[in-house]
Amino acid sequence: LSLDPSFAEAHRGLAETNRNPSGDAGMEKLHAIMLDPRSSIHQKIDAHYALGRAMDELARYGDALKHFEHAGQLQQGLLAADGKHCDSGNFETEVDAVLARAPQHRPVSGFSTRLAFIVGMPRSGSTLVDQIASSHPSIQSLGEAPDIPLLARVLYSAATDPVALAEADMTAVRYAQRADALSGGKALVIDKQLDNAFHLGTIATYFPAAKIIYCRRDFRDMGLSCMMQSFAGPHGEFTSFAAIRRRALTLARAMERWRQLLPLPILDVRYEDVVQDLEGQARRIIDFLELPWDEACLNFHTTERAVTTASAWQVRQPIYTGSLGRWKRYADFLPSDWTDGSVP
Repeated sequence: LSLDPSFAEAHRGLAETNRNPSGDAGMEKLHAIMLDPRSSIHQKIDAHYALGRAMDELARYGDALKHFEHAGQLQQGLLAADGKHCDSGNFETEVDAVLARAPQHRPVSGFSTRLAFIVGMPRSGSTLVDQIASSHPSIQSLGEAPDIPLLARVLYSAATDPVALAEADMTAVRYAQRADALSGGKALVIDKQLDNAFHLGTIATYFPAAKIIYCRRDFRDMGLSCMMQSFAGPHGEFTSFAAIRRRALTLARAMERWRQLLPLPILDVRYEDVVQDLEGQARRIIDFLELPWDEACLNFHTTERAVTTASAWQVRQPIYTGSLGRWKRYADFLPSDWTDGSVP
């Protein structure tokens, strides 16, 4: 910013550290970016997110939410220009088709690493859980690996075609081999691709011994946190409360169906429980993963590994409870169906 005070992405990145290091001068620059006709849509989006964070720090919650909503509206425009529509029912239809198909039994053999999968909504504490678990000396995290969704697409397009099924089988084998190679000789590998929640049938097909950790959080806090975050990739469509709610309801329905259908062990881990009882929940997670307890899990914030999710800053800090019940500060400005107890 000293080289380029109008670098909106840098303003946003600093704001996401939950402070406003730019001060009033920075906010003036951000307003100028939004009003400048030469500013790109991406610059304006970053400026809105940065100003929203600054307003949150100043307890100007109504103004903060307006900036987050404006950023989402601009993102919707970009998505529409790319032929994507946040409010379409295509995603729900695809999930319904997956849930309607019983998993096949085609287990992969010949790999030594045990697998665990962390699933859930973004901003549900999944990165925190991943960091706690992967601080254990016997656990390695792959981060958000793309393999399982890709494998699921190959599998479900294969139907009963022997050649296509063989391709799906080889895709699963390559994933298992990669997990082995990246494990560093550790006993267990974690895949934290959250959208694997929609593909537990595929996981049960190829890796029936896998364990699933389902991260959950008060829907109102989770949804508000999603609105405050600039997402890319598969969650780039989280541009409105309606889109976030739809995704959360679809995920909850999927998880309920998997519990009924699959023998995979699933451990529910609530964010609120983790931050209020770190040791108790950490021990519970490690016990579920069938490993001996290690005190390193309590010092997760000192673990040196790459973290590329939106929570990269938070998991470098000791545990804190400041985000519990955050939605209450915004209660006067949230949609009515977020505060009336009807949320999942």
